[in-house]
Amino acid sequence: MSAELLKEVSPSVAKVASGIWAKSIEQDGAQQSDNPTHPYTVTLVQQYAPPRAIVERFELRRNELERSMPAGKRLETLNCFFVPSSEGQLRKLIINGWLATFESAADIVFYQNANKAIQEQQVPYPLMVVARVCLGREGIDHTVANGRIRVRDLSSVITSFLLSYKTASSTGTNGLSSSGGSAPPSPFKVNVESPSASPIKSPISKPLYPSGQLSGDGKTCPSCNRENAGNTRYCVRCGGHL
Repeated sequence: MSAELLKEVSPSVAKVASGIWAKSIEQDGAQQSDNPTHPYTVTLVQQYAPPRAIVERFELRRNELERSMPAGKRLETLNCFFVPSSEGQLRKLIINGWLATFESAADIVFYQNANKAIQEQQVPYPLMVVARVCLGREGIDHTVANGRIRVRDLSSVITSFLLSYKTASSTGTNGLSSSGGSAPPSPFKVNVESPSASPIKSPISKPLYPSGQLSGDGKTCPSCNRENAGNTRYCVRCGGHL
């Protein structure tokens, strides 16, 4: 049976995703009491369910980074924001993952502030990616400058959510749209087994671990109820400790 890579979420999970955005702009004082994501309104939240091989690659890289950390230092993983430049780029990113989509990691900027990502990139359509980024050693595995993060290896990045948004007009709680009607359907619902889903075929075919070493029913995140691999310590959706 085929499986979607993007799934619409429950109100509680949508609250988690919009809360990541809201938290990112707290220091700027941009929030308003009736709209934590001001001046934007989140209209649709979709959860990314990555293919097994992408999860395994991310776990492998995270383990490498943890082993490389100096004594007394812990690996830091952040929620960051990325603005895709085109529909085609986003589709490829969803299907193939970060490493297979971009030729050079140095060209990819992850933002710690969601509003800043939108305002600096000036995208032609209102969609944003929320990703978990494992940092590693500063100056070696990643660099940070004015809230902009670049990583040496894109295997240390995994997508969590895709957010559709609009400039705020009327909002409800948690920055979610309160305007009449539902949000328009995302053009990026991708069925991985459908030949019409995308002309791009994923180069990922074999898992990096032996069969059974990573199982989807291993651990349930107490924060967002996401099923995670049995040998991971952090939720790939929200980053919570398992």
